Amino acid sequence: MIKNSLLRNLLFTFISFIPAIYLLVTWGNIPATAPTHFGLNGTDQYAPKETLRTIVIALSAVTAGVYFLMQYLYKIDPKRLNKPQSPVFNKMASGLVLFLSAINIVLVYTALHIGAGAEKITMVLSGLLFAFLGNIMYSLKPNYFAGIKIPWTLSSDYNWRKTHQLAGVLWFTGGILLTIASLIFSYEIVSRMTLYVVLILTIIPIGYSYFIFRKEQNTPRIDNAKNEQ
Repeated sequence: MIKNSLLRNLLFTFISFIPAIYLLVTWGNIPATAPTHFGLNGTDQYAPKETLRTIVIALSAVTAGVYFLMQYLYKIDPKRLNKPQSPVFNKMASGLVLFLSAINIVLVYTALHIGAGAEKITMVLSGLLFAFLGNIMYSLKPNYFAGIKIPWTLSSDYNWRKTHQLAGVLWFTGGILLTIASLIFSYEIVSRMTLYVVLILTIIPIGYSYFIFRKEQNTPRIDNAKNEQ
């Protein structure tokens, strides 16, 4: 078990720094000025290649840090005291490493291929991330660090479970729609669409959680106990 955990940690640490390795290998081919930011209209900010190097290496380090942080959050989470690490956190940590590393690679790729339309790739990756999180959200246990952490979900295991079941469906569906839209429409259109989708994916679960809270308040305690079993 310990050996498997060590190998897993080494693997995802390596994945975290693949973009930095990619940058160092291709450093000689990167122009003196490279794109470093994508706005609603695509690439809208350029900087010296040395700035790009700092961003890529820093993001690689942050990616590795996020992975290890997710591995040990349960040890300081009051909701998870005396409970083992949830497999969902391992999946989430893995997914975030792959997403952040992919975004980092896109930064380097865009510098090497100016005008290649790599901005759309970031939107596809974002859509896939939403779908991935939605797919695992239904099995996320109550905690203080991940998920829809509002007073109503944190005060009731039943509320948490029902809210995250709905949120999981919404996030997965929204992620797939954004992924498809990214392949069809322009970067500008999908960027604006993402703002509205995020609002929907946030507001509906919160409203649903409050609805359950009010329903529980008007339900005898014995019924609430049955619901949480």
